[in-house]
Amino acid sequence: MIRNIYLRIGWVVILSLALMASCGKKEVVVDLTKQPQTDLLRYIQNNFTFSCFYEALAKTGLDKMLAEKDSLTVLVPDDDAFKRIGINSPEGIDKLNTDSLKKAISFYILPQTILYDEIPLAVDNEYKNLAGDILYFSKPLPREYPDERNKGHVNGAAFKFVDLKNKNGVVHVLDRTLKPPAPSVKAFLDTDTTYSYFVAALKKFGLYDQLDKEGPFTVMAVPNEAFRSLNISLDSIARLDTVQFKKYLFGVYVFYPNRLFFSDFQDAPGKKNGFNGIGNYLYSVDGYLYFATYDGGMMLALGYAKDFGTPYDPSLGPGFNGPAHFYSYDNLAVNGVVHGINKLVIYPNEMKK
Repeated sequence: MIRNIYLRIGWVVILSLALMASCGKKEVVVDLTKQPQTDLLRYIQNNFTFSCFYEALAKTGLDKMLAEKDSLTVLVPDDDAFKRIGINSPEGIDKLNTDSLKKAISFYILPQTILYDEIPLAVDNEYKNLAGDILYFSKPLPREYPDERNKGHVNGAAFKFVDLKNKNGVVHVLDRTLKPPAPSVKAFLDTDTTYSYFVAALKKFGLYDQLDKEGPFTVMAVPNEAFRSLNISLDSIARLDTVQFKKYLFGVYVFYPNRLFFSDFQDAPGKKNGFNGIGNYLYSVDGYLYFATYDGGMMLALGYAKDFGTPYDPSLGPGFNGPAHFYSYDNLAVNGVVHGINKLVIYPNEMKK
């Protein structure tokens, strides 16, 4: 037992040394609460918690920009953020395609200095990055129970540290990597086959073709498995009466004109509700959905949908299917965002025939 423990410790030490050698630098953990006094490149290079991001900069040649250009903002996902997407060391970065990586890393660099205090107190403030894409910065609105740990978000990713000023710009540290946008919400759903039943339902009710228009749209997408668990088939979807069920079905999953990240419910919450959380009503063309964040602040529950001012007709089916939960979120598109929820919130018996 003792021998095995020493062997494991030995491998950890060897691996740590190998990682340090691969980066060509010493392990330096910088105190992120203190203001740096160097240029952006050296600051990122000398911080061991940014080793994956630095490796990406060096591999793509973007490191030179951070040493030479002035007035930049760099959003840096730390190594823990890269681990969340399966990249556990700088070696994982080195295996990636250089051209694709350069485009991805350009997503984190903005050609202007953006200090946290200068961001408007609102959600989804627009700033353009080096790749020409828009990033959405959100700063929390005042609320009854503020959380000092919550410094706001970029495209739904939380700030861990902000306003780390360098001689030629500023660094903000993010808790996760950012997803480049799909060409449209429709394109995202087209390429993800786990939503093919949901897509069929949107097409049936004439809701799908709009999703490649300007938007913005927020779509709560239901996976095929949720349909199958209720014995709902593509055939039963095809036979639905679009006149009878339009007010109770899939229009309530498409919100326009809204671009709502998961974090927006934290940064711009509604009133406190009876579930010891924060409640929000979101309205679509055909109904509404009720959202509530619970104590942890990270889980959103999806409520039920119904026609405006008219109670749901029980003769149409079981109606409320219990609260749904997000299993995928902040899937960004140029014209909106898609969240995956784990169940149909409401459905008629007719769908199961």
